[in-house]
Amino acid sequence: MTTETPYLIAHKSLYERIMDKTIILDDGCWYCSLGGKNSRYGSIWINGRNESNHKAMWIACRGPISNGLHVLHTCDYKRCVNPDHLFLGSAQDNMQDKHRKGRHDDRRGANNPAAWLTEEKVRYIKELLRVSSWSQREIGVMFGVSQVTISQIKNGDRWARVK
Repeated sequence: MTTETPYLIAHKSLYERIMDKTIILDDGCWYCSLGGKNSRYGSIWINGRNESNHKAMWIACRGPISNGLHVLHTCDYKRCVNPDHLFLGSAQDNMQDKHRKGRHDDRRGANNPAAWLTEEKVRYIKELLRVSSWSQREIGVMFGVSQVTISQIKNGDRWARVK
């Protein structure tokens, strides 16, 4: 290792920095490990802030991203940075692409990982609200949720589709 190496590393191009942590897979995707394994897209520090790896690769290969546009994947692999798998689109384009490819998931109600309640419990809460004299606070305590949540269930602001 020469004394020039640190200088060279510090002045690598953005493309080189990304490719140093990228392996090309058999399916044509370029897996980039920058940003750690727990990060969905991975990230790299550029222009004074963290940027998603795929956005950074777009910038490195194709230039700046116009305001309001997002970098989308044709392959739907979040860690892919292959420029041929990337395209620009609006937030609406991204949502339409997601639905067209069946990648959307219904996270309402019990499907939400943060949900405390199940549909069965909500039905029971709604029944208690109709027939009991218990307060919303008391019902909330029973189910481990706030009085506000019980009120929102009663008013149809939450869990409206559960009858």
